[in-house]
Amino acid sequence: MKSSAPAAAAEWHMVLDRIENRLQPPPPPARGGYTCADGDPVVQEFIERRARDEEIKRLAGQIHPDEMYEDYEERMYERAQRRAADYWPYEDYEEPEGETEPEDEAEKQARAAEHSAFLARFKAMVEPDTPTEPVTERP
Repeated sequence: MKSSAPAAAAEWHMVLDRIENRLQPPPPPARGGYTCADGDPVVQEFIERRARDEEIKRLAGQIHPDEMYEDYEERMYERAQRRAADYWPYEDYEEPEGETEPEDEAEKQARAAEHSAFLARFKAMVEPDTPTEPVTERP
């Protein structure tokens, strides 16, 4: 029975090794492996351009001394969002419901007379004086 104990232990260690191997991350691809993106010329150009932009904005006073560039970008984003939200103040165009005072009869008649006078002036501008008169283009 002593010979079966080492065999059982070896089998148990093989199972543990398989479980441990499954928990390991896969090896990197053989052709390239892991690379650092900072070595890419496009990334280098972006980092340099951003550093120049940050330096210019600090000299101009747009970025506060205690502020990081990311904080500045976030502040500008929030400012743009606020402007976009303020661009259409819908509440200014909505008419209040039920807050208008009821008109008396004299105001209704005055408004109707004003409206009919406007329509008469408008028709006089658009329609010709006589129906048989040819329509001429105005310069």
